Amino acid sequence: MTFGVVLDANVLVPVALADTLLGAAEAGLNRPLWSARILAEVRSAVLRVHPELDASRVDARLHAMNAAFEDALVQDWEPLVNGIVLGGDLDDRHVVAAAVRGGAEAVVTANLGDFPEPAMAALGLHAVSADDFLLD
Repeated sequence: MTFGVVLDANVLVPVALADTLLGAAEAGLNRPLWSARILAEVRSAVLRVHPELDASRVDARLHAMNAAFEDALVQDWEPLVNGIVLGGDLDDRHVVAAAVRGGAEAVVTANLGDFPEPAMAALGLHAVSADDFLLD
């Protein structure tokens, strides 16, 4: 079985990067995971960065991602959030909760500083940049 990775919103917003990461998953190199909250962040960020886009196009892309990777959407991560300790930033606990609930080994993110190594290691996880993940 391939290893699971939660794709943080910040690596799913740039289309070329998202397509590369999802292509690696299609090739069987990993099992991508995300939560409804991560996808909501992606939707919000894409529409903020590209206000000219029709929201229905963004929704269609997110729907296509869920259809292509039927097991990617992690459910029932919410009860874990309050038990996640990352340090000063509380905003990314939901990403780690999804990783724990989804049985991931890593979080692929552009914000490595938000996922301190000691806190992640205590949960059996590690954070990795998209570049390092793709080169590994």
